[in-house]
Amino acid sequence: ETTEPLAGVLRTRITWVKIAAHRRLSAESVFVIVRCARLEHRTVELSQPLGEEEAVFEQDYEFPVADDDPDAPVTFEVWTTTRRRCRQLGRIDVPFFCFTRNKKSVFELPLRDVSLPKPAEGPSVGTILVEGFLEQPLESLLLPRPTSIGRDKKWGTTGAKSILQQIREIEDFLQEFEVFSQRFMYHCDTWRALSIQFRTILFWDSPMKSLATLVFVTVLVLCFHEYTLPLSLLFVLLMIMKQHPAFQRNVARSKTSVDQVRTKLKKSSSKVFTNEKATESIPADSGNEAKGTVQERLENERRWVWGQFSWRRLRLWDPPHWSTVDGAAADEPRAVLDGIQYHWRVEVNQLTDPEGWRYANQFGANAVWRTTLQPTQSMVRQRRHIGRPRINPDLMRSVTSTRSIQGGKEPSSSCVSDSAQGETTEPVPGKNGLEFGMGKTPVHDMLQQYLLRISIVQHHMEFWMEWYERRKNLLFGMKLPTAHFAVLGVFIMFMVTLLFPTRWVVLLWIYAFAWEGLMSGKLMQRNRNTFMHALKDTAMTLWLPGEDVAMWNSDTRLQEVVEHGVEVLKLREWIRREFFGGTPMLSLRSIHRCSTLGDLAALVIWSSDQFARRRQRQRVWYKSTLKNLLDHVPSDMTLFQQLTYKGEGNYLVS
Repeated sequence: ETTEPLAGVLRTRITWVKIAAHRRLSAESVFVIVRCARLEHRTVELSQPLGEEEAVFEQDYEFPVADDDPDAPVTFEVWTTTRRRCRQLGRIDVPFFCFTRNKKSVFELPLRDVSLPKPAEGPSVGTILVEGFLEQPLESLLLPRPTSIGRDKKWGTTGAKSILQQIREIEDFLQEFEVFSQRFMYHCDTWRALSIQFRTILFWDSPMKSLATLVFVTVLVLCFHEYTLPLSLLFVLLMIMKQHPAFQRNVARSKTSVDQVRTKLKKSSSKVFTNEKATESIPADSGNEAKGTVQERLENERRWVWGQFSWRRLRLWDPPHWSTVDGAAADEPRAVLDGIQYHWRVEVNQLTDPEGWRYANQFGANAVWRTTLQPTQSMVRQRRHIGRPRINPDLMRSVTSTRSIQGGKEPSSSCVSDSAQGETTEPVPGKNGLEFGMGKTPVHDMLQQYLLRISIVQHHMEFWMEWYERRKNLLFGMKLPTAHFAVLGVFIMFMVTLLFPTRWVVLLWIYAFAWEGLMSGKLMQRNRNTFMHALKDTAMTLWLPGEDVAMWNSDTRLQEVVEHGVEVLKLREWIRREFFGGTPMLSLRSIHRCSTLGDLAALVIWSSDQFARRRQRQRVWYKSTLKNLLDHVPSDMTLFQQLTYKGEGNYLVS
């Protein structure tokens, strides 16, 4: 028998392990288990003196790899022992592709507590330093991997099982579904962003770009059609080079250098401006105003087992509703603090949910914060608001003049205060929009999370299934009249391709596509104007009375709007009420990704059901004939509905 050659050899070194302070006192000894390619190695067990932070191993291990699956994990587990038991302290998995081929890789990895429902959301219980060297010849990248049979899964669907085993299988299934749903929605968001950029050309949002693209395609098809494939490959080559890791590193270095130069220039210009204009724009008795710093406010809320999140349910030992980072009581975010105008923004990152909240079972130093709502382990939540001074000197002078007119009093912040406009900051279902944590019971919250996620996945999959089914049924004759038109249409196209050059047919199809995009672009422009008019009217009425917002357009940067005094949180709540009926279909994270008001308008238009995304075609047969025909082709939905006729019985023809 011949054995398959190895794909490579992975050599690892466990250098040291550091245990977190809150876990250090309970560990008497520590050891590490490394797993790779169904092999396992265990280090020697080192005694852990009381209070010592670091355990040095310096031990090497070798793993022959037959299946170099790039997604396969290399697992590092750290175990601690006491006199009574041995328990796993933490674990971290490193994908196989992270180890550089024929080059040393060094990783300082955080250890996660696997006893938590979602280990990645909990605090680090320690750190491990490992080194890896993947010895792999270049030709191994061109060889096929061994064929795998079956799929490993932690849950099954058959057999008599105990209730405890069934509950564990449900938990494993939900974990796998969560990974799939996050992966699916990530790609949906990515392709939506790319499609929005593509539609700017297709819908003639920028007429010069669209016209230049159309002229280029026309010249290419008519005169240089034999170079279409080389130019396409050149475009793909440039895209690959742009995304190459080496190129990305050089771009990152260049951006860092440019940012450093800009920071130095900004500091020097601010010093000159302060020396020349300080006496004109800021009075002498307001020394604190010249030292405007970044302000941070924490919004704290608590829930009961059978209730909703609310600041009214905070206990005496909890931090107040609005607090500083140190836990001291503080005022709510205001537009003006100590005579300085601020613009506030909710912090949304990888450590929070899309709304900026993080959840725990309790407040305090020992709190284990998570990024998602766990119904049984999320009794409190917290959100960070960051306020930055508005650096526009004209606005600062207007604030100073207002203070002098009002006799030294701070200007009222009613233009940005929720309470001043009759809008309560307390989450009210049906008014401020549904939100996770607003259910009557933890079970309602859990169902709300999964139902919303399933509905999003279902919406995207149904769109493409219907797109495919209608075209399949048109060509393969599910309905007799449309099948006749399909035969006639394909025959006419066949005759046209015989009589005319292919490049003329392709060019005609491209121009028809461009004309359809122009017509749809007019509809999108009307939708965009509707959104912009509603936004500007609301800004002048509620948020910025007396301010001139008429100059806002699709090219206005969202950061400029925020610096003008419009909070992103209020903007999101207004969008939900006006265009989504209060449902949580637009998160703060998605708004933060928008760079301009045009991007925000496109996001709302393509997500809300209150905008027509397809223009109403004229009821004539000679315009948009194929689309008109597809409207009358059935999908396969009726084949799976319970009470729908599927051909059973006798079909009587009169």
